[in-house]
Amino acid sequence: MKKVIMTLTDKVRPRYLIVDTCIIQHSNSSDKSKAEVVISCLKNLQSENYQLAISEFTVYENLRNIFGKKAKIALQVLKNYEWKNVTYLVLKMASMLSGLYHQEKVDYMSDGDKIIAATALLETGYVLTENHRDFPHPFFITEKYLPIQYVSGRIHKTIGLALYKPQIPLIIHRIDELNKN
Repeated sequence: MKKVIMTLTDKVRPRYLIVDTCIIQHSNSSDKSKAEVVISCLKNLQSENYQLAISEFTVYENLRNIFGKKAKIALQVLKNYEWKNVTYLVLKMASMLSGLYHQEKVDYMSDGDKIIAATALLETGYVLTENHRDFPHPFFITEKYLPIQYVSGRIHKTIGLALYKPQIPLIIHRIDELNKN
């Protein structure tokens, strides 16, 4: 695994931003002011040369349990992002992250979040989310905090988004330690 990650990090690659499911849902919210500020934030990130992408698992999470017109609308939103495949390598890395998280007693994360984390790691990218617990320290660190404000009715609200950067050297080191045992 170390060899695969090192090969990936040696290449000149786009700066991927793996967008978490919650952000996609906010950008497609029926609360138009909320959707607008999230979409504006995504456009600003693109102008900073981030390439927006989603895991195929996010596609599943956004399309499950919907049909017909709603599914077509959701699919149109998802097509705005580059889709990253859930490959054997992604699943293997997600399972390794699961082991690392277990050692740190971080057992509340869903498998989907582990797949999204593994995708960001293998793409040497970042994760954009508001679910801060799902990308735990020390394996992910906050690269940038992005509080976005909007008005819903007459109430001022804030969504606390953040870019999380995987700590690749630490993760490689910890996986190597586990593999020695």
